[in-house]
Amino acid sequence: IIDLVSGEGIHTVKRYYHFAPELSLQQDGAVFRVLGGTDRVITNLSLINVVQNNCQFDVQKGRLDKIQGWASERYAIKRPACVITATYNGGLPIELISVFESSGKVCEEHIDEILRTYNVSR
Repeated sequence: IIDLVSGEGIHTVKRYYHFAPELSLQQDGAVFRVLGGTDRVITNLSLINVVQNNCQFDVQKGRLDKIQGWASERYAIKRPACVITATYNGGLPIELISVFESSGKVCEEHIDEILRTYNVSR
């Protein structure tokens, strides 16, 4: 996924990644491994954010003060669910790149290759 954000000057850009309640996340810098799931959900998935300077990641689940990190399968029912907020603070224009990797088994060499392609580190 390539998000092209145009403009001039310094801005804050936020991207949100929402996950099913059955899933949990394991963070390694800009790499998030998605764990768990059911027959309906991919269980071997990684989200790799090609990190620019000035980018921060925050994972929320079931927050009430910001009403963040919830999923609802039907009216009046909510369950805690992970949401990643990726916040970039810096100059525009900018390309924000995210890669979803679902090869079945996360390969560290593959992740490193993607990061090298975009000349960034974890």
